[in-house]
Formats: sequence, C-alpha cells, structure tokens
Amino acid sequence: PKRVGEFELESTYYDPATKHAGASLRYLLPDHPEIRFDLFVYPAGDMPHDTAMTSGMKDFVASFDAGVQMKYYTDLKIVDTVDFEIAPKSEKPALHDDKAAAKTTPESEADAIIEAALAPKPISSKRIELRYNMRMDETGETVPMRSRGYLFYKQLYYFKGRISVAESRMDQA
Repeated sequence: PKRVGEFELESTYYDPATKHAGASLRYLLPDHPEIRFDLFVYPAGDMPHDTAMTSGMKDFVASFDAGVQMKYYTDLKIVDTVDFEIAPKSEKPALHDDKAAAKTTPESEADAIIEAALAPKPISSKRIELRYNMRMDETGETVPMRSRGYLFYKQLYYFKGRISVAESRMDQA
C-alpha cells in the first residue's frame, strides 16, 4: 500500500529474476523524515513455526553482520531479542439479546472444540533491538542510531520490518 496509517511509501524494490529474494518497501513519516520503516517480504517455505523463527533470526542477524562488512554502519550491538505475540482482533459481534446469544453459544463440547480450532490465533514473533553508528552521506558525520527489527513467519513467508532513527532524534521509550 502507498499509505499505512501515517506512514507513506517512499520506495520499493522487487526483481522478478530473483523471486526468492522477495520484495522490499520503505516507508517514512512525512512529519519526521528521519524515521524510516523498512519492510521485507520473502518466501520461506513450509516448516514448523519454531524452526522458521530460529532460521529466520539466524538470517536476520547475518544481514546485520553483512551491513557491517559493507561498511553501511559500524559498532553494531545487539541490545536485546524478545519473543512477543500480536493478539488477533476480536470479530465477535456484540450480543443484544438472549436469542442472539443462543445462536452464537456452542451447542456441544464438539462445537466448542471446532470453534476454538477455527478462531484466529495470535501471531508469534521476535523483536531485536540494535544500536550502531552510521555515517551520514550528506554531512559526513557519524551518528549513533537505534533500530528495532521485527520478524514474523506467516503463510509460508517471512515478514521482516525494521525501524531506525538517530539517538539524538528520539529517546529510547
């Protein structure tokens, strides 16, 4: 999408010749152009969620090391890695009377099991917090940066997001 909340699409990259590398999108906040959010979507294949997250985090960290080797940034420190979940939105309608309640209440234990199996599940993910120094091409100045990376595995794909900002522009909170 060209707009996600207050973020606007700045650039995209996709090469059909290398589909396995996926696509990348960069969003910015117009009122705060120093804040960028990079999103990467690429195929992962069918595997157990825990295996996907372990493999995905290994590759995610390797991509940071590659950034250091390419001198994109220096003094990289992984501050923290955290597991987290995003709860699904509740889609149950508000109940207004007993007849509606009777229609939405499972009639048996089997119905309850089926309803639970079909209910939306939380998305289990990982967040990684980074600090590094980056040389700004415009000024030649080296700037301390904060960055948070997010990794999701859903529907055979990895979704990686990363938001970065100069330490001087935004506090840790």
